[in-house]
Amino acid sequence: MSNPNFGASLRNGSNDAMQTSAGSYGYKQTMAENTLLDVSVWAVTGDIYFGCPTAEPQLKPGFYSCNMSQRGPYLERMKMATDAILELPDPICDMLLSEFVTFWERAPRFASLGLTTKRGLVLWGPPGSGKTSAVQRMAAHMINKMGGIVVMAGEPETTSMCLHMIRKIEPTRPLIVVYEDLDALVRVYGEGRYLAMLDGELQVSGVVNVATTNYPELLDKRFVDRPGRFDRVTYVGMPQEDARAAYFQAKAPDVDHETRARWVAKTEGWSIAHLRELIVATQVLEDREDETIKRLNEMQEQLNSDQPPAEDAMGQVTLLRGAVGRRIGM
Repeated sequence: MSNPNFGASLRNGSNDAMQTSAGSYGYKQTMAENTLLDVSVWAVTGDIYFGCPTAEPQLKPGFYSCNMSQRGPYLERMKMATDAILELPDPICDMLLSEFVTFWERAPRFASLGLTTKRGLVLWGPPGSGKTSAVQRMAAHMINKMGGIVVMAGEPETTSMCLHMIRKIEPTRPLIVVYEDLDALVRVYGEGRYLAMLDGELQVSGVVNVATTNYPELLDKRFVDRPGRFDRVTYVGMPQEDARAAYFQAKAPDVDHETRARWVAKTEGWSIAHLRELIVATQVLEDREDETIKRLNEMQEQLNSDQPPAEDAMGQVTLLRGAVGRRIGM
């Protein structure tokens, strides 16, 4: 029987090991090399997977995070459902999914041309656009139709060790590596080892690398202007009219058609999170529709901490933006 505290103890062990090993890269590299000498299958304890000489031969299809313990690198299966993903009309998502499917269908051609079998996509756009939905659709296809796995990139050394362990045990398993908020990952861990994972000495074959970012201008051109690392850089905007209509139909089927049509007309430029809040506020909390829409429109304005709100004689707050103020009832 699996121990529910096993994962927590591993993570605590990982923290202790890293705190007592300041020059950890050489230490971890030596430890990983020793660990990988005789690995051939997976050992499983609950949702924790270790490479070992005998045990389970394959990872279960799904999402995985990369971790490090005193025993070496391991993958932990993440509890993320893919069957319930809502597919909204979106030509960008459709195009990306089509290219993704085509890549895997034609993967053998890469080897015949002496090329590493890999593809790289960067999805950029404002917070709340369809970037995550596009990644989820590719992941759902990978997991449900191809029996593949999706690895969430984190600390680059640990991620690299886990990817190489996957390829040692399962050389041809379909694989996606997701670099969520790549600009933030680079800010924390630096550029060098991520570049090495994408097309340097740490890269693996048979993979689609997918990165998302809200701020592409923060990424060096070595990421966004180097085919072979990322081959397509695509803008993903907010849900269009038909996507908003489909979302309201799916999430608020009991709302009459006239109301849903009015919502669609008044929510241009809104994210899925804003659309959800409109449903929650009006249908669950029974807030007034006009006040909810006004509130959500105001939330999208960029607040400025250097210009705190001022209260006027009527007890209302004016948020100053440049020379123009706008009153918000409290």
